[in-house]
Amino acid sequence: MIFPKQSLIDFLTAVYDLLRIGLSEKQALDISDDYLRFKHSYGGRIRRDIENGIAFIEAISNLLYLYSFIVCESYNVSLRVWLKFKISELQQKRDTFLLVLNMSIKPFFLMLISLLLNGFIVIQLIPKIIDMLDQFNTPLPMWLALFQHASIAIYNHGLFFLMVFFCVGLLCFYPISRLIQHILGPIKIDFMVQDFLAMIASLHGQGMSLKEIARSVSVRVSSVSSDGRFESFRSLILKDHSYQKAFHVLLQHKHHEYIIEQGIVSDTLQDALMYVIGFYRDKFICFMKRLSLGVTIGFTSFTAISIMVGFYITLQPFIQLLEHAL
Repeated sequence: MIFPKQSLIDFLTAVYDLLRIGLSEKQALDISDDYLRFKHSYGGRIRRDIENGIAFIEAISNLLYLYSFIVCESYNVSLRVWLKFKISELQQKRDTFLLVLNMSIKPFFLMLISLLLNGFIVIQLIPKIIDMLDQFNTPLPMWLALFQHASIAIYNHGLFFLMVFFCVGLLCFYPISRLIQHILGPIKIDFMVQDFLAMIASLHGQGMSLKEIARSVSVRVSSVSSDGRFESFRSLILKDHSYQKAFHVLLQHKHHEYIIEQGIVSDTLQDALMYVIGFYRDKFICFMKRLSLGVTIGFTSFTAISIMVGFYITLQPFIQLLEHAL
């Protein structure tokens, strides 16, 4: 999922507010364009789609294709209700990722500054330190001698080392990417289930039955893991007419299945869906906070190590010089 743009959220909010007042779709689009003329507007893209015979709600849905795994193929729904749902969904996603960014940005810049300082020391100071030790006939520290030999080797055979580094990177790329997918796979599935349930809740709140929703809502094949739970959910509802089995395949969580089942029986499916969605949302936010904390600790630790290394490579040659002089 791509990070939602605030400009898109502002545009959709402006359109929604004007539709809620009672303006037509064309009037809402024209006024939104004028209101956002000093910002980024998406009105031109929507007009081009409408001129090609695409419905207004479908034209807006095309704008959101990059920001959701869910595709709604039915547009016989309330545009205002659907817009309100999509705006809330995009804003929640943006707020969650901004939380991670805000927690990690300062440690990242501190780490970047420490790396730049160490880079300056290595490029500018180390050669001068080597010359100074050589002038005073002081033997180089072991690490500095290794650094000097490595620098000479890289200077003379830089292309060879570059090719080796590139080949090693290619060899490691696939297993590392598979490991990352394995670690993040369950979180990705939970995120998709949350989006799927949110779309069901939105359409059900507009009077659509579960069968109508199953025919209308799908998940992009390129974004789905190999378990096929979303396709199985649609098949069980449309072909087997089994809501209980369908939600069992989709949720794979006995407590959530029981909540949804009771919601269907007691005609409170909307409330049941929102309760389960809240669980997934809280779980995702908790995961993002832990991820942000881990990234922050990693950046901070790397910064501390980088500063210590900078002090060491700066002071140790002078200590060596004093010890040799004495």
